[in-house]
Amino acid sequence: MRRKRYQRGSLQRVKQGSRFMWVVKYYDINGRRRQTTLGQAARMTKAEAQIERERFMATINEDAAERLARRDPPMLGEFIVGTYLPFKRRRWKLSTAVTTEDRIRRHIVNEIGDQSIDKLDRGALQELLDRKAESLSLSVIDHLRFDLRSIFEMAIEDGLINRNPARSLFTARRAHQDPGRILTREQVLKGLANLELRERLIWRLAVFGGLRPGEIFGLQRRHVQRNAVKIQQRVYAGKVDTPKSRASSRLAAIPATLASEIHAWLAMLPANPEAWLFPSETGLSPVRPENLWRRWIGPNLEEVGLGWVNFQVLRRTHASLAHAAGIDPKIRADQMGNGIGVNLDEYTVTGLDQRTAAVELLESSVLL
Repeated sequence: MRRKRYQRGSLQRVKQGSRFMWVVKYYDINGRRRQTTLGQAARMTKAEAQIERERFMATINEDAAERLARRDPPMLGEFIVGTYLPFKRRRWKLSTAVTTEDRIRRHIVNEIGDQSIDKLDRGALQELLDRKAESLSLSVIDHLRFDLRSIFEMAIEDGLINRNPARSLFTARRAHQDPGRILTREQVLKGLANLELRERLIWRLAVFGGLRPGEIFGLQRRHVQRNAVKIQQRVYAGKVDTPKSRASSRLAAIPATLASEIHAWLAMLPANPEAWLFPSETGLSPVRPENLWRRWIGPNLEEVGLGWVNFQVLRRTHASLAHAAGIDPKIRADQMGNGIGVNLDEYTVTGLDQRTAAVELLESSVLL
């Protein structure tokens, strides 16, 4: 049985135009954040504003109580925000929670969250995916399809609906499928030549080591070995988290030249084993990837025509160049911390020269 969520409302003094106003912030029945202005702060004391807040929130809570008494099926947004996300959040990693919640709220709650969960049928859900396919990638549409199936499956478990209307959904053919851009060997060298030591190390760890950005910025002195770095943690949204891969830790090999540069860099850092390999200005935390890219890496790449590059491009470049070099798929997957299928399907991009050589080899094997 669903439980009513009692809300007190958040009373805040905010500036609207040239005046300060008392406002109350709360969640509506679809789980969306709302606010209502109670009056001018100059004409209403905080105590009076608190009384007005209580009166207003009483109507909000009474409406929720009436819905509960009638046992009306909840709106989809109400169910997602109040039941689905809190439960799923208990098992998701931080990075998964951030990306998944943003996707669900933006493309599902904001689009159809105001509709009753028992009134949504297969046609309405497929129409949503078809509409989103006009602007979103194939990967995002696939994720949304999985999200919808999972959401309605939980609704069945809670006895709110009898059948899953999302079970037969499919990804529209017109969904944009972009294999992703990668750097050529020449572009890798051009980027290296235009970066300072710290940024160059990060570039090399991503391109030659295949590390995720969170893994790079989660490195501390204690993780650096002679020819490898130990991936035991990562940093995501400023918080230290466990590695994304299922293994609690892994050793990522690094080439000799990169190892030499890293050890030279360590000589300039505190001897503390807990010292971050790429510290912020205070040294108490790692530098934020987005800040470093925006202030240092991005502008330097822009100067040489590589402004389109990001960390995902660097990771795809590692997988693709390693594939072109003939490195075993299992070795590539272990180095990058993912499965062979994911490594090949999601990260490895083959060049036209490789495909040309392949068909030439096939033809010659048959005709000669």
